[in-house]
Amino acid sequence: MLLNNKDLNIIVADDEENLRDFFDIFFERTFKIKITLFSNADEAWEFIQRNTVHMVISDVNMPGNLNGLDMHQEVKSKFPSVIYICISGEDNEVVAKKRKVDAYLEKPFSVHQLHETVKQFIQDEKK
Repeated sequence: MLLNNKDLNIIVADDEENLRDFFDIFFERTFKIKITLFSNADEAWEFIQRNTVHMVISDVNMPGNLNGLDMHQEVKSKFPSVIYICISGEDNEVVAKKRKVDAYLEKPFSVHQLHETVKQFIQDEKK
């Protein structure tokens, strides 16, 4: 499913502040999209339950009651159309794929890898 980037609501949950800042700049410059940032899955999940969200990009390992894979399970059970991309600095790809995340990126990833992953789901405005 391709999402039109007009009025798209994307959230990023990662406990690394520099990575949250990177995502903020990346989406603004690449897709002209403002995103909402969270430092843990608990806060992100609270937001998702109260707002329309189209895409979640989440680290797997974060402090709090929920990790990224737990939040994926919650999101997909209640909002199955939400695109969910997991990122991790550890080798969690097999687990993430078993849980049927929409995409997975292993840290460190390049800007090109992130762009190629995200553009699978966001329709280019020029088309």
